[in-house]
Amino acid sequence: MAKTVVGTIGMFPHTLLTNTLPTITHQHPHPHTGYMAPEVLQAADQPQQYDGYMADLWSCGVLLYTLVVGRYPFSRPDDYKQNANPQLVNFHTIQRIRKGEYIIPEHIVLSPPLLDLIARLLTVSPSERATLADVKQHAWFVENLPEGALAVNQQCPKPSWDDAAVKRFEAIVDQI
Repeated sequence: MAKTVVGTIGMFPHTLLTNTLPTITHQHPHPHTGYMAPEVLQAADQPQQYDGYMADLWSCGVLLYTLVVGRYPFSRPDDYKQNANPQLVNFHTIQRIRKGEYIIPEHIVLSPPLLDLIARLLTVSPSERATLADVKQHAWFVENLPEGALAVNQQCPKPSWDDAAVKRFEAIVDQI
């Protein structure tokens, strides 16, 4: 079975190869801690398994927040002062992630459904975090969604992987 490098290629290759959503052990750090789920940070401190699928949903919450607010949710304006110590900034960012402490700046106005979706994706406990099914049914997601848009994904042919393709993929991943 191929290794999955969460920070680099996410869960996509594993899902294609095995048609499952695996629970994996943290092996490689993510290139930007701002996207790391609390359980991924926990696994970095003391190796344990976490659900890569739920960690990816946390990262989707970070991405959504960043798109609508214009900065990372666990960063603060003071973090980027000219003489800020990068290690100290990273330490504070990690502490905020672990606690799920983010703020929406006062000058940013977001709709209640959008605020709710961000909050559900940035929930510290993976078992309480929104799932993909929750997101696809969420009021903010479906608002103004064109009719039939969700069915488009179901119309895409699923890739088929023969043994040779799997071996080539595993060889590439082993080099990472």
